[in-house]
Amino acid sequence: MVADNTAGSPVDENLKWTHLSLTQIVRELAHRGIHVCRKTVRRILRSLGFRSRRLVKSVTLSPSRDRDAQFRKISRLRKKYRRRGDPVFSLDSKRKEQLGRIYREGMVWADGPAQVLDHALPAYVDGEVTPHGLYDPARHAAHLHMTTGSDTGEFAVESLRRFWHEHAAEHYAQADSMLLLCDCGGSNSYRSHAFKHHLGELAAELKMSIRVAHLPVYCSKYNLIERRVFAHVERSFRGRIFSDAASVARAARETNLSQESGLTITASVITKEFTPARQSRRKYDLSDLALTHDRHLPDYNYVIKPRTL
Repeated sequence: MVADNTAGSPVDENLKWTHLSLTQIVRELAHRGIHVCRKTVRRILRSLGFRSRRLVKSVTLSPSRDRDAQFRKISRLRKKYRRRGDPVFSLDSKRKEQLGRIYREGMVWADGPAQVLDHALPAYVDGEVTPHGLYDPARHAAHLHMTTGSDTGEFAVESLRRFWHEHAAEHYAQADSMLLLCDCGGSNSYRSHAFKHHLGELAAELKMSIRVAHLPVYCSKYNLIERRVFAHVERSFRGRIFSDAASVARAARETNLSQESGLTITASVITKEFTPARQSRRKYDLSDLALTHDRHLPDYNYVIKPRTL
């Protein structure tokens, strides 16, 4: 059951229909002298091809700059690195998780009700945990690092450093370069000097070139780790109460997947505290960094090579 849209605002003028709830449809029919039950209305709607649907966040008022060109470039880079046998990692920070007796949507098996706060006010929260993840699509494996500190460029690179040494180096012993797929914002922003500075330190430490390709603006949902890892981890967090970073990491490791998927997820805690540069008053100078931007879409694509002594 749909009704004509009579709203006259510019936002609504392109919409032909307004969706109604089942209760609204039953009331509208009753107002017109047609008295039917909800079950009958539901059956009729299904026969007409209607389904109960959620709103889809797919309209942006600011189209992504060079969106298609950048996605094509990322596709070419992934194929190039795959042919060479060099690693491709998708990385991103997940939504912060609040600690304490905080309500989360979802249900778990329990022998009684779990009492939580009716309001998650900042003063009542026992802290926050930021999960930062790295996903290797070639091996279909991911690892999440948890921190109670700030989500900074230094944290993102430290997460990458530990992931490389503990989970990836042995699989790519002959690699001389890696490709990082990142969002445009957050701790791995394409504008972040801290992120690039610490990547330069890591490149020198590993003696490897690090190529970075940022997804276009407003396209973070297409990052591989978002769809292939975080979506599953989020389910394992539903209905849980977290007391510390270790409990968040434990829940991430308990993510249930079908055996056919083949995805493995591990997690650990980084106890080091990370402070934003604006609070530490530290400024990052990139003049001595072996940083080269691509001629095509330079903001989104660049290579950081090991510094030569």
